[in-house]
Amino acid sequence: MASDRKQDSWKELAMKVRKYKVNLKKMLVIALVVAFFVSALNISAFAMDGEQGTGAADSAANTELNVEPSASASAEPSASASAEPSASASAEPSASASAEPSASASAEPSAEQTKTQDVIQEEVPAAMSLLGRGGPLNRNYTVTYDSNGYFTAPSDSRTYAPGAKVTVLDGDKAAHDQSGKHTFLGWSTSKNDKIVNTSEQYRRLVASGRFYTGGETYIMGNGNVTFYAVFGSATPSPSELFYFRNDTEADAGVTVYYSKNGESLQTIGSGERIGFTKSEISGIMFFVRIDEGHTYQGISYTAGQQAEINVDIDKAPKSLGGYNFSNAIASAKAQGCFREFHYSAFWAAHQGEGGVRAFKVLTNEKPVELTSITYYANDTSGRSTGQSVVQNKAATLLGSGTFTRTGYTLAGWNTRADGKGVSYSLGGTYQVGTSAVKLYAVWQIQTYTVTFEAGEGGSLAQGMQTVFTDIKYNTPWNQAVTEPAPVPDEEYYFAGWTPSLPSAVTKTAVYTAQFAEKTEITLTANSDDSKTYNGSRQTVSGYSGVPEGLTVTGVEAQGSGTDAGTYTVAFTQKNAVVKDANGRDVTDQYKITYVTGTLAIGKAGLTITANDAYREYGKENPAFSFTQSGLKGTDTVEGVGLAVTLDCAAGAASPVGPYDIVPSGAAATKNYNVSYANGTLTITYSTALTLDAEAYSGTYDGISHGGITKAAPSVENAAITYSIDGENYSPAMPQFTNAGDYPVYVRAEAPNYNPAVARVTVAVKKADLTVTAEDMAKVYGQENPQFTVSYSGLVNGESGAVLLGTLAFDCAADTLSPVDSYAVTPGGLTSDNYEISFAEGVLTVTPKPVTVTAENKTKTAGDADPALTAVVSGLVGSDTLQYTLGRDAGEAAGTYAIRVAPGSNPNYSVKTVDAVLTITAAPADPTPAAPTPPETPTTPTAPAAPAAPGTPAASGTTGGTPPAAEDTVTVPDNQTPLAGSEDGNNGDGGSAEQEPVTIDDNQTPLAGGIGQASWALLNLLLAIATGIIMIVLLAGYFIGRKKNEAEEGEGAQLHTARGEEGEEQGKLKRKGIVRLLSIIPAVAAIIAFILTENIWNPMVWTDKWTLLMAVIAVVQVVVAVFTKKSRKDKEDEEPEGGIRAERV
Repeated sequence: MASDRKQDSWKELAMKVRKYKVNLKKMLVIALVVAFFVSALNISAFAMDGEQGTGAADSAANTELNVEPSASASAEPSASASAEPSASASAEPSASASAEPSASASAEPSAEQTKTQDVIQEEVPAAMSLLGRGGPLNRNYTVTYDSNGYFTAPSDSRTYAPGAKVTVLDGDKAAHDQSGKHTFLGWSTSKNDKIVNTSEQYRRLVASGRFYTGGETYIMGNGNVTFYAVFGSATPSPSELFYFRNDTEADAGVTVYYSKNGESLQTIGSGERIGFTKSEISGIMFFVRIDEGHTYQGISYTAGQQAEINVDIDKAPKSLGGYNFSNAIASAKAQGCFREFHYSAFWAAHQGEGGVRAFKVLTNEKPVELTSITYYANDTSGRSTGQSVVQNKAATLLGSGTFTRTGYTLAGWNTRADGKGVSYSLGGTYQVGTSAVKLYAVWQIQTYTVTFEAGEGGSLAQGMQTVFTDIKYNTPWNQAVTEPAPVPDEEYYFAGWTPSLPSAVTKTAVYTAQFAEKTEITLTANSDDSKTYNGSRQTVSGYSGVPEGLTVTGVEAQGSGTDAGTYTVAFTQKNAVVKDANGRDVTDQYKITYVTGTLAIGKAGLTITANDAYREYGKENPAFSFTQSGLKGTDTVEGVGLAVTLDCAAGAASPVGPYDIVPSGAAATKNYNVSYANGTLTITYSTALTLDAEAYSGTYDGISHGGITKAAPSVENAAITYSIDGENYSPAMPQFTNAGDYPVYVRAEAPNYNPAVARVTVAVKKADLTVTAEDMAKVYGQENPQFTVSYSGLVNGESGAVLLGTLAFDCAADTLSPVDSYAVTPGGLTSDNYEISFAEGVLTVTPKPVTVTAENKTKTAGDADPALTAVVSGLVGSDTLQYTLGRDAGEAAGTYAIRVAPGSNPNYSVKTVDAVLTITAAPADPTPAAPTPPETPTTPTAPAAPAAPGTPAASGTTGGTPPAAEDTVTVPDNQTPLAGSEDGNNGDGGSAEQEPVTIDDNQTPLAGGIGQASWALLNLLLAIATGIIMIVLLAGYFIGRKKNEAEEGEGAQLHTARGEEGEEQGKLKRKGIVRLLSIIPAVAAIIAFILTENIWNPMVWTDKWTLLMAVIAVVQVVVAVFTKKSRKDKEDEEPEGGIRAERV
């Protein structure tokens, strides 16, 4: 059962993994991205480190080469050039001897035993620090100089790496500060060292290590540095200054200690400088400690005087310059120092280079296997220090100077913090193995003696203990000591113990009771003469005279008053309690005297100001009033006894202008000094002036008229002026002639009155004028005559010349207009002064006279009549005349009249002239010829009456040759009128036809816009998107199919149990078919894009095919969604199937 449950658990886990496989994929992608980012960061960091680190490494290498002694020459000073003892007398080991002396030959510890507090750090590429490994990246820092604005500071444009040597630049040694009393001394790394006033201050500044002068060396730290100018008025002379500088390389594995005048040890770091004055130094010793991993090579003196001696520490002198250095030497040995050198000659000849003595300890590195001893202070401070020691060798333990603890003496070391382990003495030997060692400090508490004494001016109480012995460190004061009561003498008081009593005993001390004379204090009540009457009680309180640092309580002083006057400020309470700055009651130390003060209340200022008033000219003065300023509290003018009178010189007839309103009254009252301020009565212009004005109104008559017919002001003798623009007025009345509406401003003015203005409008109407076209006549065929008009309504002798515009006529008749009457309409004239109306005239067209003259004819009797003809004269243009010709009847020889019969010719007045037909006798012929019948006319008309009975009439035309008798000639209309010319032809006599114009279609219609071929970017994006979806669906299908085949073996039993193997295969086929359908939209999108777009054309966003491409893309998205849904349905079914499988 347990096995089955375990198997089911694995199946359930597998199903969950498959269900959430999308999330696992996302997590895998995120992990890969993070890994890539971290790798890229490492690569870029290593690249940057490679660029920056190469130079630093080269620089470090060069530094090591510079300090390394050459193979041929020892860094140890020679016997001739050094104060070092000769080779035969020196305790310095020879080059062939080991640097580590034997235990029998020397008590000096080996180089391996003296290394302390050595820190070994693995060098890690700078780039690794970006990922949390290694140290900080190397970077360079800047050096700047700040002269505090007193001179132009030097500038250093270089940058320096940590540990680099910086040569300090010179400042302006002639420069002074703002006071002019201090000159430039040098530079300090602290901006607080601006001014040095005494030699002691200067000494302390030099000794601090912050002070540098031009040319000195500064070792660069891990940060930018600023040198601040230092100014001073008192500095030691050069012969009194002594400096010592440690030029040892920072990585040489060397620690240098020094002791001045036998005092406690201090260190001088690499590149550090210390300074002293001649008066404070008599001897100085330097002690050298070499760390494990380095061997001592010697000491080089790089500036100034060499040391007076350079020996093994065991050979160091115990006394130097009159001071005992035994303790300093012992402390140095305890710190692991093995070498000593010193100076004791301090005068001008031994001053050194600029007062500087510089040294450099030379070492070589040696490979050793180290371990460490860690020393713990074993107190509440948590202090510890380390000592690197050589494995499997004896090490000298640190001495008494390792830790200090107030009230305790370091007695030794123990392997346990509670002191119950193995104990070791200070400076003793410890056999080191390969493991790190922990040692804990063992402390011994100290005991002290406390003594009490009385100073001058008092004594200690009789019978009280004054000496207390064997008191342990830090014992509470009240538990160990009871100080005796001080008893001051008369006029004295107890001033305290010197030194002050502590809270616990921490040292042996003598405490002296101090007594001092009482001090007199004069307390003076405050006075105040600045107050002014304010209507209420005013008070002055307080006092002065309390010395600085003291407080006085129990004392009160007060004085008060209301009315103006002087009052006394007296002390109302005199129970003084005096306390010092610490709050201690020191009343017994002082004698207090009280002095009264005064309160002076002055009169307040009261100002009476007459209020300004206004009235119009001609009216009575108003009632005057005033305003007060300065009354206090509830005071009133009447209440303080002040009567105020107001006067003004203006009367009812006074002209316009300002007049003073003068207040008057008492100059002072009990509590007020009164001042008066005039007001102003302003008499303004009267508004009583009015004006009644009337304007001219009429019709234009060509005569100038005055614009105003009436101007009646309400004030007699008021001056009347006129204006047409409302701004410029004149006494001359404006005149108007032409028609129009004109504004006129009439103004009446009188002294002391506001002007009255009336605006009226002058109205000149236009006169009525009728322009009538005169009747005219002409003969048919003539040009129209010059039309004329007559005027009715012109005034003042004016003519039509005053009218504007151009006279024009409108008439329908022209040259060929038939006989009739035609209207002639005038127009085109305008006028500003006349209202014009136009009346029509009549143009009468009369018939034109024309003459038809028949031509004489002859014939032989018996012959047919000749054609009758006539000549027509007087026709217009191409007109024809309707008429007929006929002759009198008769065939016998003789003369016959040929007569003209006019037809219908409305435009002509026809005059006819008859002719003669002469018939001559024919020769005798027995057979008479048959008469020729007349031709039948083609277009018969109503025949004219014959000229004579029995004789047919003949018709004629204007051509002169008459047609057959009774024919009528008709001129037909043009059957094909042409467009394009005024005569009905097309410009070439009517014979040519107009050629048609053919407009070809554009052979290449454009897509994507009007007038420009283009392709749509959105169509391309939609086609690409459709193809990408297809690729994703097909890839998912084939990957899923492959995975399904791989899982078929695992899931065969499960499928069999569920009986769903066939169903799963069916779902897989349907899923594949759906995914394969995505090929259709993708192919359709590609084909549609190829057929509709040409990417060589300019690009636009959309075109007319975009909708089609969008529809195809939407179809593809629907296919993808359907596929996704099928997948989700399958995943949702898996848990249910899993349950069924478990039940089986």
